Formats: sequence, C-alpha cells, structure tokens
Amino acid sequence: MMCGGILLLLVGVVTGELPRFHPGSISMLSLGSFVYLVLIGAVVGYTAYIWLLRHCEPAKVATYAYVNPIVAVLLGTFFAGETLTVRMLIAAALIIGSVALIITAQQLRARVEPALSAAIEPAD
Repeated sequence: MMCGGILLLLVGVVTGELPRFHPGSISMLSLGSFVYLVLIGAVVGYTAYIWLLRHCEPAKVATYAYVNPIVAVLLGTFFAGETLTVRMLIAAALIIGSVALIITAQQLRARVEPALSAAIEPAD
C-alpha cells in the first residue's frame, strides 16, 4: 500500500496535479473519510483478513470481496448522505444471497463428502 501510494503521488506530480492542490479546500468530511479509510479500511480490514485466513477456509474468506462494497454503500448512506436506491437494495440482496448460498453449499458438501482416508481402501 505504501508503494502504491508513493507511485500514485509520483504520477500526480508528473501529470501536473500538484499546482492544482489547495490544502484549504480539504473539508472535515473528506479528512474524516480519509482517516476512516486508513484506520478502518486498511489497518482493521487487513488485520481481520489475515486473521480469517488463519482460522477459516480460503473460499469463505474470499467472499469478503463481495460484501465490502455493500458495507461501503451503507456507510455512505448513513454518514455521507448518499442516496440508496431500490436497484442498489436489490443488488445488495442478490450479493448477500449469493454469498450465503456459497457458504451453505460448502458446509453441506463438507458434511456429505467422506474423509479422504475413508475413501481409500487398503490394498490386499
């Protein structure tokens, strides 16, 4: 993330963004949003992701990528005054339903499939 940030900063300087940057135009909302993204989005998010990788199946952990945009939309609705449309609610329901279906199917498959050692019979 640091390398990506430095690279984007260099690209911004090269493309002429720096003279158009005015620190006085930074609002409290944008500053608070930035701090939130750094603290919650990066530090807490990646820490939780690494913990999940150690304690859960990777296929279940991968479903976070589908749920995170829904959380972002809801946070934008509650804290930034963004509008939530019916289309967005339907999309969120489809995404959450799909993630639930994936997790449920994996749990059912784990119960039904016999262990590998039980499937291998000893040779005579």
